[in-house]
Amino acid sequence: LILFRRTAEASAGQVAVVMVDGEATLKRVFFGGEKTELRPCNERMASIWVETDRLRIKGVMVGRIEKAA
Repeated sequence: LILFRRTAEASAGQVAVVMVDGEATLKRVFFGGEKTELRPCNERMASIWVETDRLRIKGVMVGRIEKAA
């Protein structure tokens, strides 16, 4: 379970809830002017580069609750 705080802003490197073309994703954000890198926490997956004007920050991650074994 991911806990997030609703906000329209994120700092570089923060894990954020990002809407791109109506689809939500949870990624680390790195702003680079016209394009923003959406980097997954799983290093085996590739980053997504999106035109900055196509994305909307909906919140930032503030915690995670894991199920006890």
